[in-house]
Amino acid sequence: MYRPTFSHFKHAQSFVRSQVQRITQSPVVSNFCIYSLGAFVLRGTSVILAPITLHILSPHEYGIIALINSFASIATLVAGFGLRQVFSIEFYHHTSNSRRTLVNDIVIIYCVLATPLLALALVNCTTINHVLFLGSVPNTLIGITLVYCFLFFFVELFYQALRYQQKAFSLVLTQTGTAFGIIVLNVIFLWKLHWGVYSMIVSYLIGYTLVTLWGIRAYLRAGCAAHIDVRASLRKLTYYVRLGLPFIPSVLFSWILSSSDRWMLARMTSLHDVGLYALADAFGQLYQMLILYPLSSAYLPHLMQQFGRNKHNLFIVEQRNRTVTYWGMVIVACCITIGYFIGKPLVYWLLPAKYHAALHYVWFILMGYVFLTGTYCLSALIQFHKRTLFLAYALFIPALMNVVLNFLLIPRWHILGCVLATLIAQITYFCIVWWYSTRLITQLAAVCDKTAQDPVHTL
Repeated sequence: MYRPTFSHFKHAQSFVRSQVQRITQSPVVSNFCIYSLGAFVLRGTSVILAPITLHILSPHEYGIIALINSFASIATLVAGFGLRQVFSIEFYHHTSNSRRTLVNDIVIIYCVLATPLLALALVNCTTINHVLFLGSVPNTLIGITLVYCFLFFFVELFYQALRYQQKAFSLVLTQTGTAFGIIVLNVIFLWKLHWGVYSMIVSYLIGYTLVTLWGIRAYLRAGCAAHIDVRASLRKLTYYVRLGLPFIPSVLFSWILSSSDRWMLARMTSLHDVGLYALADAFGQLYQMLILYPLSSAYLPHLMQQFGRNKHNLFIVEQRNRTVTYWGMVIVACCITIGYFIGKPLVYWLLPAKYHAALHYVWFILMGYVFLTGTYCLSALIQFHKRTLFLAYALFIPALMNVVLNFLLIPRWHILGCVLATLIAQITYFCIVWWYSTRLITQLAAVCDKTAQDPVHTL
C-alpha cells in the first residue's frame, strides 16, 4: 500500500508554491489586477455617490441620460471610421519610429473626416432630436454631447497607446483620476448648481478636454510632432479608411445588441422604464469594468502573443484557452448567483424605493455578460486569422434577433421582455462564435496530424 512520506509532502508543497509564484508573477495576472483595482476604485466611488444622484434625478430624467449615453456610444464609434481599430491592428507591425508616424496618420485623417461631420451634426441638432429623442431632449444638450464625442476619439487613442506599451499603472491612474474628477463635477453641478440632466454631459466634456490636453502633452514629449507630414498622411487616407470601414458594421451590430433596448423601451413603454432598465444594466457595466475590460487589456493581448509565437501549435494554445474560458464562465456564474442573493438586501437598503424594481432584472443581465465573456475569449483565434467579415456576420444575427425579440416581448413583459431578448441574443452570439472557432480548431488539429505524419511538409 502506498503511504505518503514527509518528503512527498515537502515535494508537493514546493510544487504548489512554485505554481502559485509562477501565476502571481505573470504579467497577465499583475496587469489584470491593476486594471481591476482601478475599476474597483472607480466604481466604488461612483456607487457611493450614486444614491445622491438617484435621490435628485427622477426615473424620467435618468432615462434621458441613458438615451444620451447610448447615443454618444454609437456616435463616437461611427464617427471614428474604424481608425482606432486600424491603430490596434497596425501598431505591432511598426517599429518605434514608424509608430509615431502611425499616430500622426490616424490623428490627421480623423480630423479631416470627423471635423466636417461634427459641423454638419451641430447644424442639424433639431433633426437629431426629433428622430432619435422624440423631441424630449434640449438641442443644447445634444450639441454638448456631439462635442465631447469628437474629443472622445483622442482620449481613447491615448488610452490605447498606453495599453499597447504595457503602461498599465499609468493608464489606470489616468483613467481613475479622470473618472473621479468627472464624478465630483457631476455631483457639484447636480447638487449645488441644480443643472439636472446637463450635469453629467458637461462633466464628461470637461474631463475629456483635460485628458485630450494631457494626451497632447505626451504626444509632444514623445517627439511625434517632428514626424508630421500632412500630405503623406492624406495619401494613406484611402488605405486606412478601406481597412477601417469593415469595423463599422461590427460596431453597429454590437451597439444594436447592447444598447438598442433602451430606445425600443422608450418608444414602446416610457422613459420611466428606461430609467429602471438603465439602473439594472449599470450592474452589467460594473461587470464590464471589473472583468471584461481587464480581460481584454491583459489576457487577450497575451493570448494573441501566444498565437504569434506558436503558429505551428495553435491547436494546443487554443485548447488551453478553451479550458480556461469554460472554467472561468462556470466560476463567474456561480459567484454572480451567490453574490446576487447575498447583496440584494444591501442594495435594497441603499437605493430609493422608486428604483427597487430594477433589481429584479440584474441577474439575467449579468448572465448575459458571462456569455459575452466567453465570446470574447473564443473569438481571439478568429481575430488572429483576421476573419473580420465573419465577426461582423456573427454579430448581425444576434443583433437582428435582439430587435425582433424586443418587438415581440416588450409589449407583453415590458422590461423583463427586453432583458430576456438581450440574454437570448447574447447566448446566440456565443454559440455562433463557438461553432466557428470549433471549425478552425478542427482544421488546426488536422494540420497538426498531417505535420506529425509528414514532417517534411512543414519545410
